[in-house]
Amino acid sequence: MNKVYAMIAILTFGAPLAAAEPAAPQLPFIDAAMVRSLMPEKVAINISAAFPKAQRASMETEKIVPLVSKDSGLTQRASAPDTAAAREIAAIAKSPDSPFGAIDSGNLGLSAYRLTPEAANMTVRLVRKAFPGISLGNRPYAAAGPQLILVVTSEDEASVYMYEQGSSNGRLSRLADFNTADAVDAFYSDPQLAAFASGYDRYDWPGVLQGLAGKGRGIALPLGAGSARPYWWNN
Repeated sequence: MNKVYAMIAILTFGAPLAAAEPAAPQLPFIDAAMVRSLMPEKVAINISAAFPKAQRASMETEKIVPLVSKDSGLTQRASAPDTAAAREIAAIAKSPDSPFGAIDSGNLGLSAYRLTPEAANMTVRLVRKAFPGISLGNRPYAAAGPQLILVVTSEDEASVYMYEQGSSNGRLSRLADFNTADAVDAFYSDPQLAAFASGYDRYDWPGVLQGLAGKGRGIALPLGAGSARPYWWNN
């Protein structure tokens, strides 16, 4: 084909394509109504299948333990046993026959403390010495097992109400109560007890509270609004 005929063919039929373009894929038709009908409104999570029993228990415990109220003067997170004890003490305080009065009774309100095992055993030692007629049992307190909790009034002469918290159910059992002023003689006549009255060189009942439930010996429980400041005898 000479150049003339080639030019006529290009003008008549157009230039040939260099390469054929691939065809666009055909997407299937989507029915929006059908998609909505297949989507559940709520998704149920099977916690029992997702987590072992022990892990579920720790998760549930963390869920029910609240942050300590600012009204209590505490900043740490209360443990589940301490929270349970605080709730039971608050319930007792609301009852008409509460032995220690309402949460906001006394000069400053109530406060409560879970004692370390050492402090708990010292408290039992003091009560046995000061009040021989009170029976408290013979089992010593330890890290594992029942715990000793003191509820303290903030009257001019504070009174102490002793409760034992069960290790299995967390419930409180009342043991005994005493006026701190009545325990002064027995407390200061025992060198081992008096040694814990740090910061109190005077012969008085605040030293008794310091020795039994002071910081490092008693863990303040979050009783909530209206309660006394933790370790109020130091303030």
